[in-house]
Amino acid sequence: MCGEDPSNAMPVIFGKSNGPEFLQEVYTAITYHNKSPDFYEEVKIKLPAKLTVNHHLLFTFYHISCQQKQGTSGESLLGYSWLPILLNERLQTGSYCLPVALEKLPSNYFMHSAEFLS
Repeated sequence: MCGEDPSNAMPVIFGKSNGPEFLQEVYTAITYHNKSPDFYEEVKIKLPAKLTVNHHLLFTFYHISCQQKQGTSGESLLGYSWLPILLNERLQTGSYCLPVALEKLPSNYFMHSAEFLS
């Protein structure tokens, strides 16, 4: 992402061999019934050559019910998290334990990444 509007996500995620070359979003599963799940799929991203403080990764978390009730989707939004690609003009690398903003994505969320990560 290079701004606040998720509908304007940049198509920079490498697709699988049987689909489009680049995607705007990707879905990944996690281990079933785990309160501290790990992501076990690899996602590759083609970073823009010129990065700014507005570039970030946006994560959206859903709960998918295995026991779906009639007339419901079985999918409920849990919250959002984001990771700035640059922080203090340096590329972010390493492992992160990110907090999750529940239910609503705060306005101008990516502009407050330093406070969010501290």
